[in-house]
Amino acid sequence: MQTNAEKILVVEDDPDVQELISSNLRRGGYAVEEVTSGAFAMAAIRSFQPDLVVLDRMLPDKDGIQICREMKIDPRVRQVPVVMVTARSAEADIIMGLQAGADDYVTKPFRPRELLARISSVLRRSGSYPGRPRDAILIRELAIDPAGREARVCGERVDLSHIEFDVLLFLARHRLNVLYDGHE
Repeated sequence: MQTNAEKILVVEDDPDVQELISSNLRRGGYAVEEVTSGAFAMAAIRSFQPDLVVLDRMLPDKDGIQICREMKIDPRVRQVPVVMVTARSAEADIIMGLQAGADDYVTKPFRPRELLARISSVLRRSGSYPGRPRDAILIRELAIDPAGREARVCGERVDLSHIEFDVLLFLARHRLNVLYDGHE
């Protein structure tokens, strides 16, 4: 798996469709994991921590709408965008998928390049980009990765001591608060 590639989980029970989606995503530079069962989808989402989920609506063991709803109430994964891919193309089905929390809805048969363009668009709107930590704090040109204890300005790493990083992180997390030490 590529280290800085955006991670996409494909939840699809049809092996041919799964291969079509996954191979095109890999050619597009994405890191891909696959799940064929709706029953294992949530566990895979939590463990793989994808940047986006491509979710089949009509899985044999668990409906994609139900999985999408579960994702949107789970604080660990609610921000992960979902592109639903399904043969159900009626207006009511599309509305149900979008109301369940899907960020886009693509009907089968689909054109692989269009699916990739839609995925790229959803990732762009969600603020995801390769190598961006999930809990990164972004303030204009400043990006702070609390887990990696790293700060970047305009993409360039800034060397900070342990204390300097802690102060920067504190100020960034409290940037909308007035900080007062009790002295006038």
